[in-house]
This record gives sequence, C-alpha cells and structure tokens, in this order.
Amino acid sequence: LAVVCSPFADGAGEASNLPFSDTTSSEEPLRCPRCRSYLNSYFQWVRGDQQPKLKCNMCDFSFPVPESLKEDMEQHGQCADEDNHPELVFGSLDFSAASTLDVDRPSASSKGPPRPALCVVIETTVEAKRRGLSVAALAAVADICGGLGQAPMIDRKVCVITFDAVVHFHGRLKSGRTQAVSMLDVDDPYLPLSPDVVFLDLKDPTDGKTLAALLDQLQDENSPEAVDEQDAFDMDNDTEVAGNAALRAAIEALSQVGGGDLLIFHGSMPTVGIGSLSILDGTTPAGSPNAASPASRPTAASPFTATPSRASATPKSRREAGALAVPRLQRMFFEETLALCLHTGIAVSCVTAPAPASLDPWDIPALTWLPMRTGGDSLHIPNFMASTGAASIANTMRHWAEKMQVSAYGCVVKLRCSKGLKGLSLLAPWPAAASASDGSAFEVCRLSPDTSFSFLLETEPEREPDDHEPGYMRRMDTARKQVYVQLAVLHTNGLGERLLRVHNVGISVLPSYRATFPFINVAPLMSLLIKQAVVVALEQGDNPANKNLPRDILLEYLIQLLVGFIKFCQAGDFRSNMLILGRNFQLLPLYILSARKLLYTATNSSQDRAVGECFLKQLLKMPVHSIMGALYPRVYSLPSQLPQDPAKLPSAGRATARIFGSGQAPAYLVASTFGTWFYQAPEVRDESTSSETDDLKAGKRDAQQEKNDSATIKGDASQHQQLRQSPEHTPERRIPDREELWRSAEALSQRIRERLAPGPTWMPLQELPRLPEQSQQALDLGVSWNDKILLSSLFVEDEGITEMSYNDWVHFVHSQVGKRMHD
Repeated sequence: LAVVCSPFADGAGEASNLPFSDTTSSEEPLRCPRCRSYLNSYFQWVRGDQQPKLKCNMCDFSFPVPESLKEDMEQHGQCADEDNHPELVFGSLDFSAASTLDVDRPSASSKGPPRPALCVVIETTVEAKRRGLSVAALAAVADICGGLGQAPMIDRKVCVITFDAVVHFHGRLKSGRTQAVSMLDVDDPYLPLSPDVVFLDLKDPTDGKTLAALLDQLQDENSPEAVDEQDAFDMDNDTEVAGNAALRAAIEALSQVGGGDLLIFHGSMPTVGIGSLSILDGTTPAGSPNAASPASRPTAASPFTATPSRASATPKSRREAGALAVPRLQRMFFEETLALCLHTGIAVSCVTAPAPASLDPWDIPALTWLPMRTGGDSLHIPNFMASTGAASIANTMRHWAEKMQVSAYGCVVKLRCSKGLKGLSLLAPWPAAASASDGSAFEVCRLSPDTSFSFLLETEPEREPDDHEPGYMRRMDTARKQVYVQLAVLHTNGLGERLLRVHNVGISVLPSYRATFPFINVAPLMSLLIKQAVVVALEQGDNPANKNLPRDILLEYLIQLLVGFIKFCQAGDFRSNMLILGRNFQLLPLYILSARKLLYTATNSSQDRAVGECFLKQLLKMPVHSIMGALYPRVYSLPSQLPQDPAKLPSAGRATARIFGSGQAPAYLVASTFGTWFYQAPEVRDESTSSETDDLKAGKRDAQQEKNDSATIKGDASQHQQLRQSPEHTPERRIPDREELWRSAEALSQRIRERLAPGPTWMPLQELPRLPEQSQQALDLGVSWNDKILLSSLFVEDEGITEMSYNDWVHFVHSQVGKRMHD
C-alpha cells in the first residue's frame, strides 16, 4: 500500500483553483478532538440524544457539533454549504492558517505579509569570466527580471550578490544608482547592508529600472573582454573561491525578508571561508571523525560519506570507496545552513559548471545536497563554455522562474490514516521528521508543482484497546467499505499568505485479492516502483552481488503480479504459448523493461557517479506524468500540423528506431521528459549510383511496381539502405528542407513542453546521436557508450546495449512466470 502525493500540482496562490475556506487568524479549522483530523466531506452527521453530532471518518469518534457551525447550518437550511463551508463539499481545499500554528515565523508588517523573495549569487572569478559563466548567469537573470523591455517573469524582490575570494553586495543609493560593498570576513559571513537596500522590488518601476541598470553594469564588468584589459592579476587569488560564504550570507539576507528562492552559480569549487570543500583523495583528513560501522552509514538522503572502521570486514560500498569524504566542520556547515533554510522557508537551487578538462574532481553530491533537501533544483553542465552552455542556462532559468511563481514555501506536511492503516516510511529526497517514527510527517522549504513524494502504508494488526481511551482500537473494522487518508500541508504561497491545504481521499476496501486486478492503475504504480528502486540504488554499494538489485526488484514485482493474476483470475491456467495480461495493465511489462533501461542510465553507465546520483534523486521527486513520459518516449513525424487545441498533440508513433525506415516522413522528433531529439534520414544516392535500385530493375518489375518499391525502405535507417527519391528530395534540396524541418521541430517541442508541464527540467531540442549498426551495436565504435545508453532508453522497444528487445522481454517474462508457477 502506498500514497503518491503531488499536493501542488495545480500550483499555489493565484494559480490554484481549489476552493478556499476563510477562517479568522486566531481560529483553527474544525478538527476531530481525538485524532486531530480536519473536518472534511467524509464526516457523517449523527443524531444524538440531545444535540446533533459529527462522526469522524478517521477514528469513528462522535463529538457534538460546535455552536458556530450549527448556527451556520441552520441559517442556510442545509448541511453542506458550498460557499460558507466548502470543506463539507470538496475533498481538496485551502484554509487560512491560524496564527497559532506558526509562532516563530516572520509576521506580517504594515506593508502586508512578507512575500517570497529571490537572491541570486554568481561567481565572478577570473576563470568564470573567461569562460563566460558570469555573463551567461547575469544575462539569464536579466531575462527573467524583465530584460529587453519585456514584462518580468517573477513578481518579487530581487537581490544580486557576486563572489570571488570575497563576497560583494550591491546596494541601492538614494540617487537611484547602486554601489558595491565587499564583505571580507568569509569565515564568519554577515549582511553588511540593510535588506531594504540590497533587495529591489520588481513591482516598483523605479526599482525595476535600477535592477536592469545593475545587471547591465555587471555584465560589462564581468565579460570575457574585460579580463583581457586587466594589466596585472595575482593568479593565486583566483584559486580562492568563497562560494559557501556567499551562500551563507545570502541565506542571512533572505531570512530577514521572509524567505524565498536562492540561486547560486558555481564555476569552481568553494575553497576558502566557511564550509570550503577541499579536494580529497578518498581518505578522511586528520581530525575528522570516522564512521564507526556500516550500520551507521548515512542514508540515501545525505551525500556525506564517512570512512568505515578498520575493524570492519564488510566490503567497501560504492559510497565509501568512490565518494569524497566530508570532514566534520563541512558537515556541520551544511546541517546548520539547512536549519536556517527550514526556519524561514528558503529553497536553494544551484548551477554547477566545471571548466573543460578540469583536473580537480568536483564534489557534486555536497553541492547539490542543499537543493535536494530544501526542495530546490540543480543543473550540472560539464565542460561549460559560453558558446555551448549559455542557452542551457537561459532556458533553465526561465523554466525555474515559472515554477517559483506557483510554488509553496515553508511547507510542513502531515499524513493521517483512518483505522486499519498506518504509515511505514517516506520516499522523498528529504527525511521524515524525527518525531514521526512512521514517516508520516516532514518539513521542507519548498514544494513546486512538479514535486511528488510517496508514503508507504501497511495494514495495522489487531491489538488491545488503548489504555487512555478504553474501547478505542486502531484496528480496522471488517465491515468498513472504505478507508481514508488525509494530507495536510501548511505553507506560504507566492503572495505571502500562510495557508493550510488539505487533501482527503477515500480508498475502497475490496472483498478479495482477485478484485484488485481490475482497479490497477499503471501510472502511479510505476511511479512508486521506480522510486522504490531508486532508494535501493542510492543505498546499495558497489558490491558486485548487489549490482543489479534495483532492476531485479522491478522484475520480481512483475513476476509476482502475473503469477497472482493467473492463480486468482485464470484459475491457475498457465498457457505455454501465450502470456495473458489484464486489460488495464497490459502495458506493464513494457514499462518495467523501460524502467530497467532508465535506471541503467544512472547506475551502470560510464558517466560520472555523482551525476548519476543526482539523476536518481531527481527521479525520486518527479511527478507521475513526468515519469511516464520518461518511460515511454514518443516519435513524431516532421513536418507536423499542430492541432488548433493547445492541449492536444499530433499522433505519435512507437518508441522504436524502425519507424525511421518506414518512409512516412523526411524527419522525426523523439520526445521524452528530459528533452526532444531531432532526426533526419541520411542523404540518399541517385538512381545511377544505387545498386539496390539496379537490382530492382534487374528483377523485371514493371514501372508502377518499381515506383512503389522505390518509396519503401528496405531496412533500418541505421543500416543506410537507400532508395531512389523524387527530384524534390535530392541532396541539393536537403539544406532548405532541414531549416524548415527544424522550425517545425521547435514548434512541436514547445507544444510538448506545454503539454507535459509542470516538468522537472527544461526540455532542450538537440540532434539525435547517430544510430549504431543494428547487427553489431556493442562493436560500433562510431557511437559513444553514453550515446548507446541514451538510444536504448529512448527506443525502449528495440534491442539496446543495456537490455533485450520488447519481444524477447515478453518471452523471457513468460518463461520466468512459468518457472514460478511450476515451483
């Protein structure tokens, strides 16, 4: 049993269409006195001896109706009033949060509640300037803040901080200009200026112009051309980068204005000041504590790895052998910074852009730990140069800005279950609260529309009544037709309003195991299975015995489900010549195969281990629709006619490269959650040079048959079997055709982005790697190993470098089910 949650799928604040129940600032919504569940549409009205009562759907406790609610109901003459009490009508709604729920959060000032702000921290070392990282980041920030005369994408206060060996704040003067103030104490960072000076409100036209002038000035000062004009520079100073000192100072600034988002751009590892990350060789520095035993190894939510004790005979895990050790001081820095972020709701997002051919390894897990734990985002661009990475930064910043406007901040989440159910664990990049042993509660700085998390549940065994309340038992009544779960999220929307969002769901109790199969929903089921496999992949080591364990979990579940289906729905009739599947989960074997290929991308590919770990953590918080888009990419023909309805897409083909050889279109677009890929068939040869056309002529076919055969591709496009084409598709016309096809691909890609929103990442349009020879994929040296893995995850029905084809997979699953049935 599990609950997959996306509480802000429709956004927070003005973007939300949920009904709103307004209560006074000092009054909480009505709750059950026993289990503390909020009043919802599943509560029942019970006629009491003297006065009416409400019966809680969670614990079956009946309590008198409050006089205020009773008078309101009598006044309107009905029990469920949609306007005054939407909680009695709708399953999901927002309440105004009582002031007693947040006694330590910033209170509203005379100007209104504190709205989430934005603080941008950009590295401006000489190396970052030379590679164009500083200018690319500043240009992207100017774009989302209303550059080039456009309307701002965000409606917030914005602060800009730059850093090299020290931290530079840019404050506003009374004249309207800005002045830079350097903070030199990188070991104990502080805010040298008032928040009213460093934060510029985009709602104020004057502040908007001041911010635009500041960003233009910083782009001129930090351009690659400005570096060449410097007469002298001490290169030793450029090796000192106070990245984490700037991070801590920015958090201090944001905490004084009510929290919000923090974007930090790293072009180098932080090497000086508080929280500096040293380049280590896999051993723990002197003076730092060692891990006592494998049992105390950090969980998947923490990037910090300690060295095992010498007395331990357990083989070194992947984390213990390959990850960089983090000393105690650095660990304390990150934990203290996380506590500051949680206090006021500050979400950290980071961009890491190492230099090309960088010899020093980057501690990516440490740099991306705060973004994962605070609900932020991360972008890693290896071998960054402005010519290739500036567009990626600009598009990603626009994507992040759209999410900021509809995100919820300072979130406190609690899951409540009715009788017979209880929480087991939490599946998320952040841990559960220490007070919630069942994993049913946690606190996170931000929940965006593309964020999802899951709770694992279990049925509660029968036990004796509670000593404090005789007769109250948590076990489920066998006569129940439904059980219930309630998710409550205390949060702050983009307007600074403190709200309480409540979701209520009823789950039908089925009479038998057989009755569950018609109600299987593949999409949330696959989302849960992948997240369970990701947790195993994050916690497992580099032990060869456990190397394929995450993928084997998916296979084992599929076999168990099919065996149960045959036993309970087919009376144990296993047929040796066919695999029988239910209508509603007939695509489950295909999705399991695709999930195995997708997990191989992060766990077994030749890419950087840290990058693979970040990819796994990204999967851990992806929503259901994004995971399904990644599991089965779509192939669209180009040029395409977009439907007039913006919510619709053109018809798509199967996820197989064989579609390229069908001759249906001159080009194709492959779309997944992580991007779109453009493919155009290779150049064709003229009839006089086509040996295959000569063979067709020698076969004594008539002219009409030959014309039909010339339009049929005889093999896979990767094998370059080419036939005669019409004159308008000669090689001389291919360049104009490509421009037109590329424009069509861009328009279709934008429609797909809108259709798959909210999405976890920006979906770039890029060229599809060359397809390897189908007959010898593993030996084709013209295609890199990572490209072969990418192609395997895109064309999930084909035989790839990582897994078998879908047809072979069905035969394999059928044989495994047969063995299990005969055991």
